[in-house]
Amino acid sequence: RLHMRDDLELPEVSQLEVIRYFSILSQRNFSIDTNFYPLGSCTMKYNPKINDELSNLPGLGDLHPLQPEATVQGAIRLLKDLQDDLGEITGLPAVSLAPLAGAQGEYAGLLIARAYHEARGDDQRTVAIIPDSAHGTNPASAAMAGLDVVTVRSDSNGNVDVSNLRELSDSRTAVFMLTIPSTLGLFEPNILEITEIIHNAGGLVYADGANLNALLGIVKLGDLGVDICHSNLHNTFSTPHGGGGPGSGPVMVKDDLAEFLPHPVAEKHSESYVLANPDQSIGSINGFHGSFSIAVRAYAYIKALGLEGLQSVSQNAIINANYIQANLRDKYNLPQDRYCMHETVLSASRQKDRGIAGLDIAKRLLDFGIHAPTMYFPMIVDEALMIEPTESESKETLDHFIAVMRIVDTHVHIWEMPPIAEIGPSAPNFTARPEAHGNAELLLEDMDANGVDKTVLVQTSFSTWNNEYVAASAIKYPDRFVSMGLIDPMDEDNAKAAVHWLQERQMQGFRFHPQYYDYVDILKRPENETLFECIEERSGIVQVHNRPEHAHQLDYVASRYPGITWLIDHMMYHISYDISRII
Repeated sequence: RLHMRDDLELPEVSQLEVIRYFSILSQRNFSIDTNFYPLGSCTMKYNPKINDELSNLPGLGDLHPLQPEATVQGAIRLLKDLQDDLGEITGLPAVSLAPLAGAQGEYAGLLIARAYHEARGDDQRTVAIIPDSAHGTNPASAAMAGLDVVTVRSDSNGNVDVSNLRELSDSRTAVFMLTIPSTLGLFEPNILEITEIIHNAGGLVYADGANLNALLGIVKLGDLGVDICHSNLHNTFSTPHGGGGPGSGPVMVKDDLAEFLPHPVAEKHSESYVLANPDQSIGSINGFHGSFSIAVRAYAYIKALGLEGLQSVSQNAIINANYIQANLRDKYNLPQDRYCMHETVLSASRQKDRGIAGLDIAKRLLDFGIHAPTMYFPMIVDEALMIEPTESESKETLDHFIAVMRIVDTHVHIWEMPPIAEIGPSAPNFTARPEAHGNAELLLEDMDANGVDKTVLVQTSFSTWNNEYVAASAIKYPDRFVSMGLIDPMDEDNAKAAVHWLQERQMQGFRFHPQYYDYVDILKRPENETLFECIEERSGIVQVHNRPEHAHQLDYVASRYPGITWLIDHMMYHISYDISRII
């Protein structure tokens, strides 16, 4: 066993190869630091790096949660100050930082509502009323808290249907959960009437604060009649959202619910700071004291910006979302034709009528280096695209996104072109061996075995110079195989000969089968101009297949070679450039 490693025939890899491998993997990460990330309801804003540095200061990053309180007075004071700031921002003064995520904040808030009613002897209050546009975690949290979920409809304007809410509110109502702004990106204009209806029925109002980025310094939830809310520190207040954690979902309540908060709660007793347990606390909902490093980042963010800075955060987030909405409303359907808050929800139903789904558009955006928006949510909107630009993005970034979205819509017309089968013969379907993928010789053998004897295999990569399989296939099948990798695109005569060869085969009745071999950007490279000029001279037709790599190049080649007809095969969004048929 001591010599097992020596006995195994393990591949030998050089240090350089290992470094390159992991370096390339690291460069494939998609993050807010590298690309636009308009993920609706997630607030993928820029996180100032100074806040990361502050959270790792030795006096903060090296603390242990079980240290005696006397040795961590500064840390507890920070927690107390953050609680006070969050209470001031939301208008709900009693705060616990214990929840580790937004969903856990929801869960804690609903347990508080249930404990409140039970303490008053209202054991029959077991119903949570939730709008049909709510975040999916809302009904899940309510069910986990032992409440029965009842759905209230949205009206034609995207607001809570007040008449329906009035019908549902009764002596069994424990809590009404409302996302504000809603997942449609809209402020609820009937909020004061809604809170009055619930309070008159004896229930509490819970606000999902996941979209708090739209309200900072503009309105306090407590002033609207909200009793309980949570906030996602990991999106509104500058923490590394999208990186897999950690998260933080503090819960804020009005004063008469403070005794039910989960423990611990930071308090100041005389001249010292302590971690206290409220009298009728719902208990501990996780180990220790919440996500301390996230709390430090949020504290730094709030203190650095101040009231005016926080207000500008929401103002700019609202302006950015409305700018996108105003510039895309002529291309995409707008479910609710009114000003939005921090995010806008568009519908791809117009594109769907032309055979293109919202998912197709989302994947197409990836080809342009833009992360897909939140898809098919809220579910009350057909083909929903939920777009949240946040306050971090520049006008240049927003203009780029708008231009790309308009290009994507324009290309729907290109995608409507007839399939290849309608204008000429195409290769019949057959099943090839898995190992034939990428091996022209094996693929041609499989064609023969399946009786496909009048098919020409066209390998479309320009990056296969000196490839042994390419050379072997060219020798074995001189009349049935051509690889662009064997053509010097700078040699005009060679390029013309390749085009002529393909034309001859087409006139002889051969069908053309594309081999997906390599997906380098074969159409954008300037040295390939000669070949495409030859195709254009003959009013050539080039079919492109459903592969996502380098799809953005269609814009380039379509403008450079207007004499070429581009046929897009299968799903529209996976546009790559396999030359499978040249006439």
